[in-house]
Amino acid sequence: MQKQTADGFAWRVDLRLRPDPGATAICVSVQAAITYYESIARSWERAVYLRARPIGGNIMLGEMFLKAISPFIWRRQLDYSLIDDLTNWITHKPLSDSGFGFDVKRGAYAIRHIEMTTHILQLLHGGRDKSLRHHSTFTSLSSLEKAAYLAPQQSVLISRCYNEWRTIEHRLQYCRDSHLYSLPTNHEEMMNFARFMGFEDSSDLLTYLRELQEKT
Repeated sequence: MQKQTADGFAWRVDLRLRPDPGATAICVSVQAAITYYESIARSWERAVYLRARPIGGNIMLGEMFLKAISPFIWRRQLDYSLIDDLTNWITHKPLSDSGFGFDVKRGAYAIRHIEMTTHILQLLHGGRDKSLRHHSTFTSLSSLEKAAYLAPQQSVLISRCYNEWRTIEHRLQYCRDSHLYSLPTNHEEMMNFARFMGFEDSSDLLTYLRELQEKT
């Protein structure tokens, strides 16, 4: 399902996102999965399930499973350990003067920074406040602002930045037909990508990226 072919790939399936991927089969029983999430699962797996929803197969079974592990995802006590656990996923790799190879997912104040900040606030307070339990990052940001966990109008600004980072990501992947997040690594390719993004040259693209980081 995730093999790259001459025609690209249809669906990207990350098989690492199953219970204990190094030691289990691709499919495990519902009870085995529930036991895993109730016992030894980690904070990042809580964040993964913020977006989980059944989309095929036995929908009722999928909904039952998500309901069963809901106490694992949404905890009523304030678990501040998840802050360190999830911020470890934010690498903040800097944007160089040339911009070559900048990672729009893991780079400083880019996609993952926004997602992890949102997830941390959701997981900290969503156990007591059900209004924060959303799949969508945009909806979650809006709900966090309404609940006063973000400053007024902050959700609008962050959502715009997130949308712009995602647009860059999608265009990178469109150009390369691959699930990559890094900007080109030479002048010619960077210039071509800048023009594909609607800029006159790569210097304008870099200015745009720096402004986007500052807003985020």
